[in-house]
Amino acid sequence: MLKSLNRGISAPIAIIIIVVCAVLVGGIVVWQYYGMPEEEDETPEEKLPKDETADWKTYRNEEYGFEIKYPKDWNCAKDMVRSSVSSPPKMVFCSPKFYDPKGGCKTKRTEHVTSTLGEIRLFVFKTKGEKEKYCYGDIELKIINGIRIEVCNDGADAFWENASGSYYYHLYRNREEQYREIFNQMLSTFRFIEEDETAEPASSIKILSPQSPDGSLILINGSSVNIEWEAENIGSLGINIKLIYSTDRISNIVSNIPNTTKSYQWTIPQDIETGIYRISVGTNDRLEDWDLGSTYDISDRFIISPTTSIKPIINSVLPQEASIGLTIVIAGENFDPIGETATIGWATHSHVVVYMENSQGEKGILFAEVSPPTKNQITVTIDSEVCTVLPAANFCAPMSVTHGRYLLSISVDGRGTSNEVPISIQ
Repeated sequence: MLKSLNRGISAPIAIIIIVVCAVLVGGIVVWQYYGMPEEEDETPEEKLPKDETADWKTYRNEEYGFEIKYPKDWNCAKDMVRSSVSSPPKMVFCSPKFYDPKGGCKTKRTEHVTSTLGEIRLFVFKTKGEKEKYCYGDIELKIINGIRIEVCNDGADAFWENASGSYYYHLYRNREEQYREIFNQMLSTFRFIEEDETAEPASSIKILSPQSPDGSLILINGSSVNIEWEAENIGSLGINIKLIYSTDRISNIVSNIPNTTKSYQWTIPQDIETGIYRISVGTNDRLEDWDLGSTYDISDRFIISPTTSIKPIINSVLPQEASIGLTIVIAGENFDPIGETATIGWATHSHVVVYMENSQGEKGILFAEVSPPTKNQITVTIDSEVCTVLPAANFCAPMSVTHGRYLLSISVDGRGTSNEVPISIQ
C-alpha cells in the first residue's frame, strides 16, 4: 500500500512541497531575528559615586610632606602659621563668613569665650602625645588612603603620623554640627607626598617631666625639680633647656649639655616671679630659631609660686536664688591672677573661669575672662546658655541653663578649682 502511495507523488509536486516548507521555515527565522521585539535589559546601570571634592582647592606643603583639599569657596592661610614660638605650625581653613581679606581667617569672639582661628585647622607636631592630651571617650580607627587615622571627640579630632614617624598630624574642626561633613570630606582627601626612602631617621625629643596636662602643677621657689627627657637621632648636637614665661620672655636654664644626658636637676631661683611657665628642651640655643630644622619639645604649663596655698576659695554667692539675665556677685579669696597675661603654647589662657554644674553632672563655663577680678570679687550675669567643659580639650559646646539647682566654682590661672557653692535658678 505504502509503495503504491509513494509512486503516486510526482517529482514536480515533491519539489513544490519542499520549496513551500523552506519558505515557511525561512520566514519564521527572519521574523524571529528582525520582527520579534527585543526584551529590555532590566539590570540597572551601575553609577559611580560623585566626587564631592572634585572642584575643591588643594593645599600642598612640601616641607611637611602632604596635601589636602578644602571647599572651593573657603580660604586658608598662605602657609603653615604659628600663634607663638612655642606652638606647633598649623594650617587654618575658614569659610567666607570668617575670612578677612586683610587678616586672613579671623578670630570669632562670643560673649563668654574667644574661639580659635578658622573652622577647621591642621596641626603638625614633631613629638607624639597630642592625642592623649586632647582625646576623650572612644577612639575610632579609620584607614583613609592607606593611612591609619584615629578619630575621637565625636568625630571632631583626627590624629595620624607619616611613615617615618617624623611628623604627627592633628585635624581639628569647630564643634558645630554643620562642619562635620566638610571635616570628613577634607580628611578623605589627605594624602602624603611621596617620601624619600633613603632619608635619615627622624630626630625627636620628648619631655617626660615636669608635665601637668591640666596646668595645676605648682613648683615652689627655691625647690629642686628634675627635668627629664628622651631623645633620638639628634647626632652630636648639645641639649639646651630654657624657661618660657611668654613668647618675649625666655630665660636660659642650661646650655649645650651632652646629648647623652637624659635629665637635669634644676633649682628654682628664690627671686623668680610668681607666674605660669613652660620648659623647653631642644638642640638649638636660640628658641626663636627652632623652626629652622631643630628638634625640641615644650612641656605643659605649670606654676611657680612661693607657696602652694594659692587655690581660690569662694566665700559667698549673692543672691543664692537667681534667674536668667540676673547679675550675681561671687566673693572669696585668692581670686587675684598670678603674673601677667601671656600667650603660652598655642592659645592665651584665661585668668579667671567660673564653672556652673547642673544636677546631671554636666559642667559649663559661665564666665571666662583674661582681665583680673576686682578685690577678690567677680560679677557675673546668668545666661540662658553656657559652654560645656570637655576633658583635655580647648573648645566649648552649648549647654542650656534651665530652672534648677547648680553648683558654682572658680578657677584662677589653672591653680586648681575652688570649693563648690550652690545656687538656684528660678
